[in-house]
Amino acid sequence: MLNLYKIDMKYVRNLMNIDHKNILSVSSQHHKNNRLFVGIIVMLGSHKYCIPLSSVEGKSRFETMAENMTMRKIKDSDGNVIGILNINNMIPVRDEYISKVDVYALPNKTDSEKKYRKKCIDEYEWLNNDNNEKEIRRLSEILYTKYVSGEQFKKRGICANFPALEKECDKAKDTKPKSGKKNTSKKK
Repeated sequence: MLNLYKIDMKYVRNLMNIDHKNILSVSSQHHKNNRLFVGIIVMLGSHKYCIPLSSVEGKSRFETMAENMTMRKIKDSDGNVIGILNINNMIPVRDEYISKVDVYALPNKTDSEKKYRKKCIDEYEWLNNDNNEKEIRRLSEILYTKYVSGEQFKKRGICANFPALEKECDKAKDTKPKSGKKNTSKKK
């Protein structure tokens, strides 16, 4: 089963210092600090990876864009594209940086909250269609394997630098205080 997860934004910003071109923007502008990431949490190599969702609102190019191993369209029950899975932007994560989002418990009092909640539920249901889930797992494994093996392929330049991000993920793990709290003493 695939779930939606929220990733600790400080951790994602730290990864952006390693690969600023291929990590999705997490600036505090435009409510991006609330961005959800798809919690596929597949094991690739020795690391867990999270594949981010991207909104299609105001981005008509996704309607005609062909799917490939780096990107999958998320569709509602009517076949409308409601989101994008950016497999090329997947990031290594550890449990302390992720929190599961219960899409059914999202606020739904205002019209905008209701719309957002419905979209998240539609995305969740699409992700958990057995064929979609298998395809996402298959594509993430293929893309990861091609990238870390050094194989040259057309979309390589738009992929996150998985080995460098893994080193940073491991480094963050090594500098974590024994108390279980994140190390916040270092400022950049």
